[in-house]
Amino acid sequence: SIFDTKISEPKIFKVQISNLEDSTYVVTFIDITQSVFEMEKYRFYATHDLLTSLFNRAYLEDSIKHFIDMSHRYLGTLSILMLDLDHFKEINDTYGHQRGDEALKLFSNMIDSETRKSDIVARWGGEEFVILLPNTTSDKAELIAQNLRKKCKELDFYDEKITVSIGVTGLRDSDTLDTLMKRVDEALYKAKREGRDRVVTL
Repeated sequence: SIFDTKISEPKIFKVQISNLEDSTYVVTFIDITQSVFEMEKYRFYATHDLLTSLFNRAYLEDSIKHFIDMSHRYLGTLSILMLDLDHFKEINDTYGHQRGDEALKLFSNMIDSETRKSDIVARWGGEEFVILLPNTTSDKAELIAQNLRKKCKELDFYDEKITVSIGVTGLRDSDTLDTLMKRVDEALYKAKREGRDRVVTL
């Protein structure tokens, strides 16, 4: 790999060395830049949500399984947040789906910027998002969730206040992917039932 100063872009080459005779060699450089970039693009599409550029559900589920295994093996802590934008259907009905997409991207950028590099932020589907918090107790996760809830209300979206309900739970000894996700989902819907714009921990 070299950096082409003329076009300010990297170039990637496959190098082949052929031994002819009398210690003579032919070195061939094959430009594979485009192929590598295409591969990286497809890898991104396979693991990310196209609208928000956050990780997608498939990548998140694989990550949760991995971190559950690691936490059980090394007795580490792990917590998870499930977030759902309140009254999102009303945003779509009032402003249209394009503005609804803008709200999702605005919210996505906020939660991505407010979390650590070690956290995994993903779009779960629709207006639901999940944040995986390695090495984090449920008490600490609840503080993170409350901060995100407050930051959400500060978002500038056409003079509309956007609020979010958040479910929180921490990993238990017997947890699998299914039991962990079921519990955080229950926490989220408890927050919804209790009036929205709140955090509930189970």
